[in-house]
Amino acid sequence: MNVESLVWNCLHSLVADHIYDDFAPLGAPIRCITISQVGGASINYLEGAMPDKRLARMQVNCWDVSRDAAKTLSIQADTALRAYSAMQVEALGEAVSIYEADTLRYGTQQDFTCCYTP
Repeated sequence: MNVESLVWNCLHSLVADHIYDDFAPLGAPIRCITISQVGGASINYLEGAMPDKRLARMQVNCWDVSRDAAKTLSIQADTALRAYSAMQVEALGEAVSIYEADTLRYGTQQDFTCCYTP
């Protein structure tokens, strides 16, 4: 399974399935989550064997109608990801507050390292 599917499976219930890859489409509810893979460390073995795990750096953006609501959603997403048994997740710092003037959405942006089996 790919990492986007794993993250989606973990978070979709927080926003009634309003979770999108990379950006929220026009007309999407203000309360939603967007996810993007923004890199990750490659696992390399000296003997050249292929690893059975992958490390992806995932950016999770939580959006809502107010700063407080976005922060609450962000904490819920952080808690859910770190407790998710389908992969090992490490938060890479706390969430950063963001605002999208075109859509009037308040949001947070947080990166995670996800170790998973493809």
